[in-house]
Amino acid sequence: MPRWGTGRFPPFAYYQKDKNYRWWTDDANGWGRSSWVAGIRPYQQITKNFAMQYELGYEYLDDSNYKGVDGKGKGGLTKVTIAPDVNL
Repeated sequence: MPRWGTGRFPPFAYYQKDKNYRWWTDDANGWGRSSWVAGIRPYQQITKNFAMQYELGYEYLDDSNYKGVDGKGKGGLTKVTIAPDVNL
């Protein structure tokens, strides 16, 4: 794992495919969808009890029945997170 002073750059990724996503509804068979996510989560330990965590990633969803914007049930988003972390 790459290091940054007292920090690290752990990558993350996953893929998920659902065949019967809406099982809790009246839909007889639900519907299928797939999604994938990838990115990095840098972590920087600043003091013994304080660190900063960051996240930069991309998430993509392909939902066969949801017809969102422009009648397409697929799309992605880029996400950025900054989170202070206090350890007691």
